[in-house]
Amino acid sequence: MTSATITILVISAFLIANIVVIKIFHKKQDSLEEYAVGGRSFPWVLSLFGFLGAYYVGSIYTGFFATSATQGVFAQYLAVYSVASVLTLYIMARPVWIWGKNHNLETNFDLVTLRYNSHKLGMFIGVTSFLFWTPWLIVEMQTLGYIVSAVTYGAVPFRLGLIIISSIVIVYVSIGGMRAGAIGDLFQGIVFTVVGTGTVIYLITKVYGGISPMFEQVARNNPDLLIINQDVGVLTWTSAIVAASFGAMMYPGIFNRIYMAESVKAMKKTVIVAPLVGSVLILFIMWLGLGASFQAGFPQDPQSGIFWISDKFGGPFVVGLMGVFALAACMSTLSAITTTAAVIIGKNLVGFGFNWDREKMLINSNCSCPKTLTQIYN
Repeated sequence: MTSATITILVISAFLIANIVVIKIFHKKQDSLEEYAVGGRSFPWVLSLFGFLGAYYVGSIYTGFFATSATQGVFAQYLAVYSVASVLTLYIMARPVWIWGKNHNLETNFDLVTLRYNSHKLGMFIGVTSFLFWTPWLIVEMQTLGYIVSAVTYGAVPFRLGLIIISSIVIVYVSIGGMRAGAIGDLFQGIVFTVVGTGTVIYLITKVYGGISPMFEQVARNNPDLLIINQDVGVLTWTSAIVAASFGAMMYPGIFNRIYMAESVKAMKKTVIVAPLVGSVLILFIMWLGLGASFQAGFPQDPQSGIFWISDKFGGPFVVGLMGVFALAACMSTLSAITTTAAVIIGKNLVGFGFNWDREKMLINSNCSCPKTLTQIYN
């Protein structure tokens, strides 16, 4: 059995299991509230993984890993701002959830319109946040194709991998809305946080002999990787953390995640635990990448570095697992962006000024879901 066949089987098993889990917990989307925010009924554990899925992206395994390998600890700003964002999200959780429950809010457009009593301002926020969010959607789709191609040793072309995985996400979020996305996030989140963290720790031990030996190796070979050097600057690093921490308040998918919790208490648990869990995973991935460039044969394209390490020190099965972890993170983010964008388009943009009922908005949102990804891809 070839290496590519093994990795394809591992990825296929993950995709089939993902579809089965979503199918088992599927619920008919009979209202806009159910489609957009899962009926505001999710316990904190489900909200936790929904939050993780919306917040942490597949490029952690590609672009951020590469940044850690080439620029060192600078890449760890991702873990720092994830923890710092807890404060802003914790403050937001109570008023946003209560207003959402009392006034049928489902998007950041709705919140701004209510808070400032201005449809024009709500429209501005809805449109601009969607436009600024779109590049990230494109990046995640590109990452899907890159991951599938890299993990299958080129057996599955970039474009084909992108189309297959994106199509799966389109189908289940179009049919199942936010609930399907959240159930998928739960399965995917467990895979890339729990199993993924264990696998990364295994690789750190296999490659370096542990975390301490890894830092010792970096200190010997290139100590500049352990500091924020002058080429980057402490102010640049600090500003990235501050901007990203407050940026959490404008992330459209986060509002849906707040609205879908069953209570304020459930949401507050989520916004405290999720960044801490995510930061642990991020740090291990960054540490695996920190000394990667010193390994003989490290690829010229550092974005494929984590798959190269997995292959060299774990074989094709571990490569397949690493591909699954990266795909799980990508798919979770993609489903969050797609569903949120579909609701913004179907409810706030297409329906703006027409006074359509919520049943019509549900139909618009459902139709907008596949169109959103298709148009952006084209």
